[in-house]
Amino acid sequence: MHLNITKQTLIHFTKPDGFLERQVNGWVGRYRNVKTEEVPYMEELIEWIADHRPISQPPTFIHYDFHLKNVLFSENNLGEISGILDWEMSTVGDPLTDLASALVLWHEKDDPELFKNHLSNSPITLRPGFMTRNEYIEAYAKKSGRDVSNMNYYMVFGYFKHIVIMQQMYYRWRKGQTADERSKNLDSLVRELTQWAMEKTEEKF
Repeated sequence: MHLNITKQTLIHFTKPDGFLERQVNGWVGRYRNVKTEEVPYMEELIEWIADHRPISQPPTFIHYDFHLKNVLFSENNLGEISGILDWEMSTVGDPLTDLASALVLWHEKDDPELFKNHLSNSPITLRPGFMTRNEYIEAYAKKSGRDVSNMNYYMVFGYFKHIVIMQQMYYRWRKGQTADERSKNLDSLVRELTQWAMEKTEEKF
């Protein structure tokens, strides 16, 4: 079956107007639903995210879970992307949220050790030849022509989403809904990443 999906069809189907506001409210709500204890700086972080939300970029089709682990590279040319996986979160919305999704897991040497190594003991972006986050943002701005002056907001919100995911996993472990022992110390990661994100509110990318 052939589907003729136009840009206007996607826009009307996904309701991009108010996308960023809905995302902020939705992720804050998810955190409230799985909160287990008071986390230092968490309420300040939530207040900052709510109060500093910028005017969204014109909507585009976004993957919304875009990072290196969802990218396949050509076997014959490692600089060429041959496929992108896991499109179930794709929608139409603010493209800078997609950029932030990639950068949240684009680790640098000065990132907190617990966050940097919780998924891998050797983040690939620490290896020689990889861009820094700022270089990535600059390259994106040059290629896309988009205004990235508010990128610190999108990065902080991206970290907050990651915090919520970690809290959800910890909540399920604490409630006995999973026996995965890897989740039992995620409360420490939530606290450290919350402080890290709060520090990032003062940073300009």
